[in-house]
Amino acid sequence: MTSKIQQNKARKRSSLLGAAYELLTRRDLQDISVADITSQAGVAKGTFYLFFKDKYDLHDSLIARESFQILTRALAELDSNDIRNFQDAIIFMINHILKQLQENPLLLHLIKRNLSFGVFHKHLSSAADEEHIDLSTRFTELAERCGYHYEKPKIVYAMILELTGTLCYTSIVENEPAPIGEVKPMLFNAIRAILESAPQRKPEAAAPVQPAVQSAGSADYESPKPETLKA
Repeated sequence: MTSKIQQNKARKRSSLLGAAYELLTRRDLQDISVADITSQAGVAKGTFYLFFKDKYDLHDSLIARESFQILTRALAELDSNDIRNFQDAIIFMINHILKQLQENPLLLHLIKRNLSFGVFHKHLSSAADEEHIDLSTRFTELAERCGYHYEKPKIVYAMILELTGTLCYTSIVENEPAPIGEVKPMLFNAIRAILESAPQRKPEAAAPVQPAVQSAGSADYESPKPETLKA
């Protein structure tokens, strides 16, 4: 029973977000009322306040949802391409996100200048938290798998997100300081420089492997020769 109740609540919340998204394709937020949203979603007005404080709270949740979908698609593409070089992996993800933003002008309209670290990351993190994904930890884990052991990985992550966000919004929407096609090569070089120059700590030494204790009756056992393992 509880599961059905939760599913019903999730469906109603999703309907409200979808209705707001549809309305915002035609009108600005200040011209839309809560009644407009609930009417479009086909739910009672009181239902709205079970999920959101006001239309601005819903607006923030909508940004978080759309932004998180963009991020998860980029992560899925990164996983499917199996890129082993850390710098290449970060550039691949950012490029994939920028392409999606170029193809989603409504999301850019919703976000406006909120691609800055403080606001955009707050929205993105809140949506990620709902899915139990820690973006900063994910960045750190990817870095360390590729041999980058930053002293302060959260700062490196924040710098890249801030640089990308503040620059790319105006570039995509206003062509300032230049169209995104001209900005990206310089942006990517700057990101590589950050990743390369950020202070790193020495990785923790692995514990020494203890020699295996030979059990009785195994004296005649020979380890496979390398040629056998290759075959």
